Amino acid sequence: MFLGVAVLSTDLVSFERKIEQEAQRLATRIQFTSEEALMQSRDFGIVLYEEGYEFRSFQYEQGWLTASGPGMEGLRLPRDMKMRLLIDDREVVLEPYCDLFPCGARLAVMDEEEEEQAAPEPQLVLFSSSELTPFELVFYRESDFLDTGILRGFVLSAEFDGKTELDWHEF
Repeated sequence: MFLGVAVLSTDLVSFERKIEQEAQRLATRIQFTSEEALMQSRDFGIVLYEEGYEFRSFQYEQGWLTASGPGMEGLRLPRDMKMRLLIDDREVVLEPYCDLFPCGARLAVMDEEEEEQAAPEPQLVLFSSSELTPFELVFYRESDFLDTGILRGFVLSAEFDGKTELDWHEF
C-alpha cells in the first residue's frame, strides 16, 4: 500500500519537473530568438498548437516561413502535457497540429511552397525591436486537470518589453 503511494507521489513530482523543464525550455528559446530577431533585424513568431509549437520567421516577399537554425526547431510536448494560451486575458484555443499544418494525405499532394503557404500565422510575435506579444502560457498535466477539475501548472508569462517570468500557479 505505501509503495503505491510513494510511486504515485514520485510520478507526480517527476511530471511537475518535466512541466517546469518544458516551460523553461520555451522561455530560453524565446530569449534566444528575441536576440536573433534583434541581430538579424527580422521578426520571428511562434505557432502554438495542442501538441507543441513551431518557430516561424517573417520574409517580406513570402510571409511567415518555417524558421531554421539551432534553437528554432519545432517541439512536441511529452504525452499528457498540454498548454493553455492567454493573450490580453483571453484564452486562445490551441488547435491540433493537423488542423493547422498540412498532414497525412493533404501533405502528400502539396509541394514545399504550398505547404509553407498553408501554415498558419503565429499567435506570438518576437519583433526585431526586441519587443514581443504579451502572453501567459500555462503548461499542465491534462489527466490531472481532467481528474480534479483544477488547473495547476507552470505559467510562462511575457511582457511587451521581452521580460519573461516562470511561476507555479493553481487556478
